[in-house]
Amino acid sequence: MFVLPSRYEGLGLVLLEAMAVRTPIVAARNTAIQEVVLDEETGLLFHSGQAEDLATKLITVVNSPEVCNRLVDAGVQRLHKHFSVDSMYIKTMDVYDAALGRVR
Repeated sequence: MFVLPSRYEGLGLVLLEAMAVRTPIVAARNTAIQEVVLDEETGLLFHSGQAEDLATKLITVVNSPEVCNRLVDAGVQRLHKHFSVDSMYIKTMDVYDAALGRVR
């Protein structure tokens, strides 16, 4: 299990690394983390500063191999679909093209 309790996070590259090595994720619910981890789908999110919420999520992962496997499988799929080198390249080029008024 990988736990990221950050109150603030840029992109959370470490979350992508956790997905890549098939590790279930429990992370703080904040804007950047929610761009990577989808709550109850690719990981479990808890409210920052709420230890009881965190504990509940940790217990869920520890006690439920089925939930754990489902989160890991969905995380790997999301990683490959949205955060692969090719996908990130296309998204970056789309931003540049839009800024320059170009159509691809």
